[in-house]
Amino acid sequence: MGNTLLEWARVFAAAIGGGFVVKLLDIVYLEFLRRDETRQSATKFVDQHLDPLLKAADELVGKLLSLGREDFQSLANVSDDAPFSHSDFGSTAYLIARLWAQIEILRQQAL
Repeated sequence: MGNTLLEWARVFAAAIGGGFVVKLLDIVYLEFLRRDETRQSATKFVDQHLDPLLKAADELVGKLLSLGREDFQSLANVSDDAPFSHSDFGSTAYLIARLWAQIEILRQQAL
């Protein structure tokens, strides 16, 4: 009788221990899936927003480099009355605004 009770206690302990281990493995697996999903989501977010940001920055750098090579002389003729009618000033302002907009889109959606 004592042996049978001891055997049942062992079976009960094994069942409880096995259930605990299975539940622990289930929690670890779900945490792994959640982190993997978060990582993939972050990668997708960066892939989606990095390319337009880099293109806008590249175009602005190209424009500023072009203006810098001529020592910004084309911007010296900009009139105070209608600065946006000057093509170099208008295009430079547009490229700066476009880069700023891409940064703001990234900042807003990152929150």
